Amino acid sequence: MQTSYRWLKELVRFDLEPRALAARLTAAGTAVQSIEPQATLDRHFTVAEVVSRETHPSADRLTVCGVRTGAGVVTVVCGAPNVRAGQKVVHVAPGGRLPGGDAVTEVEICGVRSSGMLCSETELGLFGDAERIIELPPESQVGEPAAAFYGDTILAFELTPNRPDCLSAFGLAREIGAITGGRFHLPPLNRGPEGAPMADAVDVRLDDPAGCPRYSVALIEGVRVGPSPFWLRQRIQASGMRPINNLVDVTNFVMMETGQPLHAFDFDRLRRPQIVVRASRARETFTTLDGKTHVLPDGVVLITDGEATVALGGVMGGLDSEVGPDTTKVLLESAYFDPRRTRRTRKALGIDSEAALRFEKGTDPNMVPYALDRAAHLLAEIAGGQVRAGVKDAYPTPIVPKRLRLRPRRVHQVLGVEISPADVTGYLQSLALHVTLGEEGLHVRVPTFRPDLEREIDLIEEVARLYGYERIPVHERGGGRLFAMPDHDPALEAGVHRRLASVGYSEAVTNSMGIAADYAQFAPSVQPVKIANPISEELACLRTTLLADLARTAEHNFNHRNLDWKMYTMGTVFHPPAGDAAPAETLHLGLAHAGLSSPRHWQAPPKATDWYDLKGAILDLFAQLRLPAPVFSPAALPGLAPDRSFTIEAAGTRTGSAGLLGPDAARHWDIKEPLWLAELNLDLLRPLRHPEPVYSPLPRFPAVYRDLALVVADALEADALTRTIQEVGGDLLTDVALFDLYRGKPLPEGTKSLAYSLEFRSGSRSLLAEEVDRITRDIVAALARQHGASLRT
Repeated sequence: MQTSYRWLKELVRFDLEPRALAARLTAAGTAVQSIEPQATLDRHFTVAEVVSRETHPSADRLTVCGVRTGAGVVTVVCGAPNVRAGQKVVHVAPGGRLPGGDAVTEVEICGVRSSGMLCSETELGLFGDAERIIELPPESQVGEPAAAFYGDTILAFELTPNRPDCLSAFGLAREIGAITGGRFHLPPLNRGPEGAPMADAVDVRLDDPAGCPRYSVALIEGVRVGPSPFWLRQRIQASGMRPINNLVDVTNFVMMETGQPLHAFDFDRLRRPQIVVRASRARETFTTLDGKTHVLPDGVVLITDGEATVALGGVMGGLDSEVGPDTTKVLLESAYFDPRRTRRTRKALGIDSEAALRFEKGTDPNMVPYALDRAAHLLAEIAGGQVRAGVKDAYPTPIVPKRLRLRPRRVHQVLGVEISPADVTGYLQSLALHVTLGEEGLHVRVPTFRPDLEREIDLIEEVARLYGYERIPVHERGGGRLFAMPDHDPALEAGVHRRLASVGYSEAVTNSMGIAADYAQFAPSVQPVKIANPISEELACLRTTLLADLARTAEHNFNHRNLDWKMYTMGTVFHPPAGDAAPAETLHLGLAHAGLSSPRHWQAPPKATDWYDLKGAILDLFAQLRLPAPVFSPAALPGLAPDRSFTIEAAGTRTGSAGLLGPDAARHWDIKEPLWLAELNLDLLRPLRHPEPVYSPLPRFPAVYRDLALVVADALEADALTRTIQEVGGDLLTDVALFDLYRGKPLPEGTKSLAYSLEFRSGSRSLLAEEVDRITRDIVAALARQHGASLRT
């Protein structure tokens, strides 16, 4: 869910800047995921006016426009079909740079000099039409910075599944009002003159009131389909959606504003002037708006015209009744569908939509008439139609607000802090809950837009988050603290955070719950611990690996075109219990690399991240944390590419795994970019860590160096040779480094050459060449005996 900062300020008065607002909302449980400018426009982007338009003399599809800017009239060659004289537009002068990075210069196009360009929405990095230029409101002032129109801030939210009310600007505005003390107010309804009575135009019948408890329609006649006005396109774009036309945009706008999805039917394409809501019968078929034909299971809520199905209730409309360029009469639907039935339908048919997302989480049945009225009169205003008087509202069994009791003493018992009944009442009333004082405590009427508030403890949680979690003190009880104290020294974790942050890693904070199918990609033989009462199917079990979390996070970044990064995550992994015991928990560290290993630079070609970048990061981390040097051994590991996966051992103990994401796992997450992953068990590494740094004085005696070029079988691992060299070299061998790898002639086929540099040094004397040569001969003999290696001549 994302929305506009300016939009929220129109709905509720508050004085917080975007980042301060995000911090307050996140602290109160409504997490802000990101804060981004709508568009980044510098001084080169200004409001201009097209004063003339002529066909290009050498290109029929281009026009030559005289454009009045704040600095005078300039010539601009434009290919947009909607450019016309008198139009207010966004002009970017030479020297500017588009948000995508392209520089704007004065260029010659088919023999005509063009000074800058007129911008479309996509050229500003917005959802919109790439072919048509932006048309600003007529009252815009020439020379005014374009940032005045596109200087909004977009807030993206990461909402919990139990807060469907926050899937709307209204719901977020209520939250802001509650934490800031501002007053949320509904926008006024601008009703124009209405037409003939609605009752004479269409009939509504509910044959499936369990699947659709409320169904309302309005009829708007005489509409003209066309582009939406500037303000409406901005609201749609700020919500992360693409403007289509005035009919579709109004329904999307009202959905994002109120949280109530709507659907527009072309009234003239209905076979009968009626709506019948019924349940599907086995093997019925239906073609949705996307052109796909679905075989329906039993129990799908169908919207029909008495003869044919025109929509799947709460999921998607039908191809035969959709509005189009020739639509003049719109039958507008606003309804409440059973969340469980909606979810079953969406999952069974594999259909995802913004409407289904809201219906399955639970919309407000009593927002239905307001949203319908709001959208109908907006359509009449924007599309030039007239609304029939009245609506048809089938609502046989009204859904009434829940009533709960809240005991002030219970608030104190749970939170451990004294909050007066007056303050408790104030917090709840700020959320639009109706509160009265009774003999047994507070009586609370919960509005239908808050389906998550079902028990007394839910009300206490609302009080806690508005009071401020940070203000609730830590208490100790006879049974111990309210939180678990760490059973180990956290210095290892602190060292991991410091080191990875210092070398450019970003931390990903992931959820310890997920779905079994994700974890099975990397641990197919481990049965995850299931949660008895999961809040959603996506959070149904405890994780068995961090690699799935990293893959899921990588998918999100790749989908948002964030391609070059290094990230890590640290968290608990849960292992299946033995018998009735609790699940075992271990602390793990996950690493992920993607994209380029270093920033692009003109002095060097870009280099893609590979195995050695990930291996080097692990080696560096082990060294910085004073852990034994890790040993990497090839192994076919689930979820990783068979020829690029490795186990990691330290002091003879397997402590992790690493490698390239395998093809099956990549298809599971739809990841098309190379992704390098590693996971380490920190609880196994903790006892291996040297408690204190070990320092060595600078050497007093010179080193002696020898190089060995060895011919070995191509399949032999370099680490195996290194280990043998170290064992035979003894204490005088202070360093071994592989510095060359060669394959090809004149070496025999199936072999390779590995060249090592050996450093010998004594801390008490200068070494003699003869003793170094003797050790070197012993090393060569051991390599020949154990690995079949021979010196390259």
